[in-house]
Amino acid sequence: MADINTDISTLAGKYILLNDIDLNETQAGFDADTISGWIPIGDYSNRFTGIFNGNGNAITNLWINRTSANYVGLFGIIENAQIKNLTVETAEGKEVKGQYHVGGIAGLVYTSSVTNSYFAGNVNGVGYVGGIAGYVKYSSSITNSHSTGNVSGVQYIGGIVGWVYSSSSITNSYSTSNVSGDYRIGGIAGVVESSSSVTNSHSASNVSGNERVGGIAGLVWSSSVTNSYFAGNVSGNDYVGGIAGYVRDYSSITNNAAINPSVTGSINVNRVTGYIQGGTVTDNFALDDMSVIGSASGDAGISKTELELKTKATYSNATDAGGLGWLFDGNNDTNPWKIDAGNGYPYLYWE
Repeated sequence: MADINTDISTLAGKYILLNDIDLNETQAGFDADTISGWIPIGDYSNRFTGIFNGNGNAITNLWINRTSANYVGLFGIIENAQIKNLTVETAEGKEVKGQYHVGGIAGLVYTSSVTNSYFAGNVNGVGYVGGIAGYVKYSSSITNSHSTGNVSGVQYIGGIVGWVYSSSSITNSYSTSNVSGDYRIGGIAGVVESSSSVTNSHSASNVSGNERVGGIAGLVWSSSVTNSYFAGNVSGNDYVGGIAGYVRDYSSITNNAAINPSVTGSINVNRVTGYIQGGTVTDNFALDDMSVIGSASGDAGISKTELELKTKATYSNATDAGGLGWLFDGNNDTNPWKIDAGNGYPYLYWE
C-alpha cells in the first residue's frame, strides 16, 4: 500500500487487492514517530488519480492521529479517481483523527467515486468529517457504501460524508455510525448543497448536535433528499428534524420516512424538518407516536403507525395511491429496496 504514495506515476496507477492487508504499524506507510500513524495516500500537491479496486478484500488495523493535519483518511485526496469494492477497518481502540477533511476511506473526494465500499471504526476531526469521506465535491459520488462506528467533530459532520457539494451524490448507501458535533450534523451527511442529492439511503444511528441537526442531513441547500429514511434518535438545540434540520432555497425533501422514536430540541423542531426557508417538503411519512420535544416549526409529515412503516405497500405504492413510490425487489441499483414485511424496515438489496 505504501508504494502507491511514492510519486505522481504511482499515484496515477491502477491497483487491485488480491488478498486482505493488515496495516501493521511497524511496516512502511506509517510515520516513523510512532505517534501519527498511517500517512494518507495522496495529499494536496500530489493527489491519488488512479483506480483502487479492493476486490472484496479488507484493509485492517488502519489508524491515524494527526490532529493538526487536513485531508486525512486511508487516502488523503482523490481526484478523477475510483475506489471500489473495499473494506477498511481501524485498529482496536484507535481511530482516524485529523483536523479538516477527515474520512475513514478518503479525506477529500474530488470529481471521483467511491463504490461498494465499507468503513468500520471511529472518525474524529474539527470540520468536514464523515465515516466514508470528509468532503465530496464537484460531480463526485458515494454509491452502495456504508459505515459503522462513531463520527465526531465540530461542524459539517455526517455518518457517511461531512459535506456533499456541487452536483455530487450519495446513493443506495446507509450508515449505523453515531454522529455528534456542533453545527450541521447529519446521520448521512452534515450538509447537502448546490444541486447535490441523497437518494435511496438510510441511517439507524444516534445523531446529536447544537444547530442544524437532521437524521439524514443537517442542512439541505438547493439540493434534494429523496426515497430515504431515518430510524435512530436525533437531538439538538435549534433546527432539528428527523430527516433534515434546515431546508434552504430550491431544495426538495420528498418521499422520505422519519421512523425515529424521538426528535429533541429547543426551537424549530419537527418530525421531518426543523425549519424550511425555501424549497419543497412533500409526501414524507413520520412515525405517529414519535416523541417531539421543542417548539414546533418546519414539517411534521404524514403520520404512519409502526406496523404501516414495516409494510411494503407503504413504500412501494405510487404517491397518488398513498405510498412513497419506492422501487422494490429488482436486486439492482435501479430497484434497490427489499423488506421483510411486518418484521422490519426496508433495506437495500446488497445489505
